[in-house]
Amino acid sequence: MYFLHFQVYRMDSTVNALAMAKDPEAAFFKRLEGLQPCEVSTLKPGTHIFAVYGDNFFKPASYTIEAMCAKSYEETTYRLKEIESKILEKRNDLRQFEMEYRKALAQFQEVTTRYTQEKEAVRPLPLLLWSLLMLWS
Repeated sequence: MYFLHFQVYRMDSTVNALAMAKDPEAAFFKRLEGLQPCEVSTLKPGTHIFAVYGDNFFKPASYTIEAMCAKSYEETTYRLKEIESKILEKRNDLRQFEMEYRKALAQFQEVTTRYTQEKEAVRPLPLLLWSLLMLWS
């Protein structure tokens, strides 16, 4: 549980794992889609009581609760915001690039198919020409 004054994100890798199994190429473009915003909770100044509930009938449960002041981690906070910002920007770039890539791939496949068809259409033409020349001679 974090009480911060800014948005933080978590990376859910199961989104990419499922995509990777189906289509590794699509998984590349979806790699950063698992970045999801976490719930933001804030603490107001004052006294707070936190309770931990353990529902474990088989063995005792133990917890460690640690409280830290975020002020002492300002540089880390700055870096976290910076990195998350870069990831979000890259995610948007990949979304745009995926559209460009899919369009170019479709054009490439279309041109490759046409090349094969043209190659097959041209192959018999020299034989036809030779046959015509033989008939005239």
